[in-house]
Amino acid sequence: MGEQHDGISRPAAVAGYFYPGDARSLDREVESLMREGGHLRSRQAAELAARFGQESELPEAARRPLMLLLPHAGHVYSGATVCAALAGVELPRRLVILGPTHTGLGRNLGFWPGGAWEIPGGNIPVDEELGQELAALGGGFSPDVACHVRDHAIEVLLPFLRHVRPDCSILPVTVGMPFEPEKFGRAAQALAELLKRHETEEGAPRDLALIVSSDMNHFADETRTYEQDEAALRPLLKLDASSLLKAVFERGISMCGALPAALAIMACRAAGARHAHLCAHDTSASASGDTSRVVGYASVLVW
Repeated sequence: MGEQHDGISRPAAVAGYFYPGDARSLDREVESLMREGGHLRSRQAAELAARFGQESELPEAARRPLMLLLPHAGHVYSGATVCAALAGVELPRRLVILGPTHTGLGRNLGFWPGGAWEIPGGNIPVDEELGQELAALGGGFSPDVACHVRDHAIEVLLPFLRHVRPDCSILPVTVGMPFEPEKFGRAAQALAELLKRHETEEGAPRDLALIVSSDMNHFADETRTYEQDEAALRPLLKLDASSLLKAVFERGISMCGALPAALAIMACRAAGARHAHLCAHDTSASASGDTSRVVGYASVLVW
């Protein structure tokens, strides 16, 4: 059983490793990556439009997303891809962040129950009321600390989210469950209900959005990585969760957040989302120069 520590804050686990450990350096890095991310989106716009049949310009409606898919590697590798989606976006104040588990600890569908998550330069409060609301919806979500303690997938995104929305609150959730269609469907229904309960009047800023933390394929050469990534991104951009999971399982795509992504897609479709836009698609070779063994990164907006 996972531990429950209501109101206990989570210390930063990977500061100084995945991103700078002091506030001033972190702020400078995030500001630089936000500029780089905007340039990356512009540079790739025509190519991604041709490859995936989307608009070359970011649709205006996408700037108020219901869901964002963002990568979670070290900032030097994936930060620009994260910022390609966040640049110019109006992020809601309340964020449910769905991440995979890299440690295997704790409960499936475990959420941090309260307190705050600490990162250099200021803590981000956990939305305790949102957690209680989600737990009451019957999707199998429950409070847990162990599944989050040492995992980096959610933490590395927080400096960017805080930069874009300084007053944000978060509900970190680890999606570590094996794929069992019935349980998975109930979890998606609960998330969809949560989104529907927080709908606002048309034209008004959203109150709540989902963030999915996921890298794409891992450790193939760059050519193979782009092939594997594209096979996953095509159904994801069509908001087709079952085809996404089928591609991942049948092709052996090592997309670590495939289950969180599929769960969020199902919830968003049930809540009315019909569109997606790929903001950037890159690999670790852009930073390392090594194309023989790379990790793929993509950032997507859904509305």
